[in-house]
Amino acid sequence: MRALFRELPVQQPADVAVVRHVAGQMAAEQSFPVQRQAEVRLMASELAQNHLDHKTKSGRVRVSSLIIDQVPSLTLTALDEGPGIADVSSILDGETGRHRSKTGLGAGLASIRRLADSFSICSGSCCDYPCPGFQAGEQGTIITGCCWLDYQPPPVLTALKVDCVGIVSSRSENMPCGDGLFVDGDDRFLRIVLVDSPGIGSGFRLTRKVKERLQDMDMIWPPDQLFEQLSFALAAGIAIEILRFDHLRKEVQCAGVGNVGAWLVVDGKLVRTVDWRPTGHPNYNNRIQLFSYPVQEHVFCLLHSDGIQPFTRGEIEALLSVGLRPQLFPTSSLVLQSAFSMNRLQQDDAAICVWQWQKQ
Repeated sequence: MRALFRELPVQQPADVAVVRHVAGQMAAEQSFPVQRQAEVRLMASELAQNHLDHKTKSGRVRVSSLIIDQVPSLTLTALDEGPGIADVSSILDGETGRHRSKTGLGAGLASIRRLADSFSICSGSCCDYPCPGFQAGEQGTIITGCCWLDYQPPPVLTALKVDCVGIVSSRSENMPCGDGLFVDGDDRFLRIVLVDSPGIGSGFRLTRKVKERLQDMDMIWPPDQLFEQLSFALAAGIAIEILRFDHLRKEVQCAGVGNVGAWLVVDGKLVRTVDWRPTGHPNYNNRIQLFSYPVQEHVFCLLHSDGIQPFTRGEIEALLSVGLRPQLFPTSSLVLQSAFSMNRLQQDDAAICVWQWQKQ
């Protein structure tokens, strides 16, 4: 079984070697070329070494992978709870040369930014905007770098000007997660389906059946009509959220049932917030509503299953603020990784998708 997610604490020098090995192994499992594997290992080393150099509190590195339209990606994220970085703006502006590793293999954050296909950084102690994962006044830093197999995201994303990052976390290395994230599309549509199965990982077989059924459904189907073909899953208590971009009509549509969190920001305005709709009810079809929104500039969306600790109101507002102010970050990968609560339980199921649709 391929590992899709690993969370590794960094407390001593030996942990740096572990992080480097795990990141390289996951890159190899995703068929990254040898040179790309070496770059991933270097990025992982620098992120881990940064925890030791700056004596961070609760420092850890998360390694996650996602396949979209047969194209693998790997995301590396370093998180800590202090002391924070006093000049995040200089890093975002490109002045990264002086943030160098003391004992690592490269130039610290500068090398990570250079090697990653997308790079984001946020420090909760100094930002003048809300930082996901931190409460006001808390210290901490989140650094994220995302790498695609051949340095480019899949054509279906580039054609539609979509940034898409997702993660599915198993409960352990040997126990599959019942949640699922399925992305497919064509020249006109992009469809994202987040599935939250009942139980703690026990419903993964139902999730697989949902995936198989989706593969037989044409992209032209509106999200609400897809649920007619997924009634077997809803009757078993599965929660599903379906979103579809329509590039031709400049429109986003969504529908869902069950405890999947879904937030949409369209052209800088929050238009839909849903975090609970019951499943398993004989009349659920009568309550499935299709939401359609025209898009002029951009769409930002956060989806998550209930397998993580519930977000506080402050965290939700922080997450949405990135969509309300998209110019702050060149990528949405930061939001994806920080959406896991800082004290997320290792045994939690989780499936998260964050995407942004940008105008040409």
